[in-house]
Amino acid sequence: MKQIIEAFKDVLDPAINKYVCAPCSNCKGQIRDLIDVYHLGQSYNIRYGGLVELVVNAMADIEKPFIEWESL
Repeated sequence: MKQIIEAFKDVLDPAINKYVCAPCSNCKGQIRDLIDVYHLGQSYNIRYGGLVELVVNAMADIEKPFIEWESL
């Protein structure tokens, strides 16, 4: 979690969307839990997902994006 916060240290304003991409489902679960425990979604607008969501979002034939930003 320290590495993630360090990566976003210049843009921690919650008005700025931030996305952490996990390489596998185990990593995604750990990142999800850490974001929840430290309330990073509410405090800094940090979201998470995996490579699979990015691949699906990039598919040209889907009608609407799989990843949508919602206000917390």
